[in-house]
Amino acid sequence: MKKTLLISILLLLTNICLIAQDQVIRIVVLGSSTAAGTGPSNISFAWVNQYRDFVQSINPTSEVINLAKGGYTTYNIMPSDYTPPSGAPVPDPTRNITTALSLHPDVIIINMPSNDVSNGFPVTATLSNYDMILSKANSFKVPVYITTTQPVNTTQDKIQKLMDIRDSTLTRYGDRAIDFWSDIATAQGTVNPIYDSGDGLHLNNAAHTILKNRVIDKDIVNKYSRSDNDVDTIELDLGTSLSSGGWNNLQDPRQDTIYNLVNKEQQSTGISIWINDAFNGVNTNGTSSPNASLNLPASATSDSFYGNEVVFEGATEPTAGLTLSDLSQDKKYSFTFFASRNGVTDNREAKYVVIGNSIDSVYLDAANNSAKNYLFCQSAFSMVDAPYCRAVVRPVPSSR
Repeated sequence: MKKTLLISILLLLTNICLIAQDQVIRIVVLGSSTAAGTGPSNISFAWVNQYRDFVQSINPTSEVINLAKGGYTTYNIMPSDYTPPSGAPVPDPTRNITTALSLHPDVIIINMPSNDVSNGFPVTATLSNYDMILSKANSFKVPVYITTTQPVNTTQDKIQKLMDIRDSTLTRYGDRAIDFWSDIATAQGTVNPIYDSGDGLHLNNAAHTILKNRVIDKDIVNKYSRSDNDVDTIELDLGTSLSSGGWNNLQDPRQDTIYNLVNKEQQSTGISIWINDAFNGVNTNGTSSPNASLNLPASATSDSFYGNEVVFEGATEPTAGLTLSDLSQDKKYSFTFFASRNGVTDNREAKYVVIGNSIDSVYLDAANNSAKNYLFCQSAFSMVDAPYCRAVVRPVPSSR
């Protein structure tokens, strides 16, 4: 007998902290000497440190983590499993995109001013490296901002290559490209003397303030900050009919992950979810007319992942499970489930078990359901170990 297990999970987060924080964000910076702080008279004037002060003025619990190191090229920040061509640097496993992603950032900023060109690497290689880094970040659904090259007092051939990378960065990455060239450079492409720290390469205090302001102008905090409000709702749709707005969509019933769930207001929460025990497939015969009181879109109720106790489509999947991570020790969590399978006359009941610091379960029969079996898992679940604790939503076949 095929059992429809899940269509949507709504997590109601009730914060038991005394103070609710808003606009919390973690930003990781990859780069070379400019981002590392070379040039200003005091490292506190470096653009990354100035930007951190700005971010923390909005919320002091936010983070700007700086992994930049002087002399680094795009090859140094490539994924740890990348093999560079002969003569190119190997990735630094402590300061590359792999490490950046392991820190669970909301945003990554890359600032590589000129070292690729200085080392004689082709323009195409730099852009190809950016593409691979972005592909890695995209797989984790982490947005990446890339600064343009910066001017250097060097040969005309190298200045032209810096300009070519600048132009390609602005064209290819659009709103996620940050202009670190205009006004900092002269018309000839050299460092504007009023912004030169004295070596024709690195920039002074005033220039770093300009760079900081250009990062601020991208409005990264407002676009990608996580909500940490007293009451929050996360809506999750399991199936191939995608729900828009503040809904999060898992599409592959065998293996799928969302690394940064958004809430109903489409703010990042920093919470991740993945399938730890596979479902069998996707049911597309759920109700398209859910009861209006549920306030659920048909795109969410009309399809679901399913499991089955007897062979169906060549497989049995009597259990299936989801794991949530990056939950907070200082919050309690409640879960709501909805499932639907139209056009059947048998019992499609499944048992939904939620495991956290405590355990609770509910039964739900999906057969021809549009409203009456919309059940609420009444208990609240607090997590034991923050911030990387786990809760498991594990639908299993009913014993009754």
